[in-house]
Amino acid sequence: MAEIVSGERTSGGMLPREADLAIEHDVSRGVARETIRALEERGLISVKHGIGATINGPDRWDVFDPDVIEVMLDSDRHDEVLRQHLECWHILMEAATGLAAERASTESATRIWEAFVRMEKQVDGHLGQITQEGFRDAEVAFYGELLDATGNPVLGAFVEKARSALLMAGYAPPGPRNEWGRAEYRKIAGAVASTNPSGAREAMRALLALAGEIEGKSLNVHG
Repeated sequence: MAEIVSGERTSGGMLPREADLAIEHDVSRGVARETIRALEERGLISVKHGIGATINGPDRWDVFDPDVIEVMLDSDRHDEVLRQHLECWHILMEAATGLAAERASTESATRIWEAFVRMEKQVDGHLGQITQEGFRDAEVAFYGELLDATGNPVLGAFVEKARSALLMAGYAPPGPRNEWGRAEYRKIAGAVASTNPSGAREAMRALLALAGEIEGKSLNVHG
């Protein structure tokens, strides 16, 4: 897998036959066969009977697969992969916030607001001794309630895959601080409660822009 991701084995080229791979890597043919199957399942190669295995370009890879992500992050494409998954996260969350504002029940809107209040308490209630774990738990609850309010579990699954990829990359969302986004989170919760999709999307866009500024200061992944 690493040889394909690194470009050592180029897109459009042919993967060696099972027997040749076994000899090249000093493994049994059974292991070589399973490796070929795993590469095909992850989109790194396409296998045609009687022709062999053709190496696919990155546009065919399952970039949410943990094994593919791990190899990509170990390559010189680490920062590029992180930026792409952050961009995916931003797009999905903006769309999800708009849907939540369209579809949230009164109970869902209340739970979103309560999660926001818990975030506030973590920041305001410790006199500078903020509990990172407590803040993160409340933040995760906020996003979880927001996604549940969309009524679209498929969207939620994609967001979770993007989040998992970011965690694998060693990315940690900005913790509570002066710029933690109190006003933006409040606007999101309020827009959902008042069934204001455009206001919700605008507030999420502002929150993500704020997070991007903080990420740029702390991670150097934005150029």
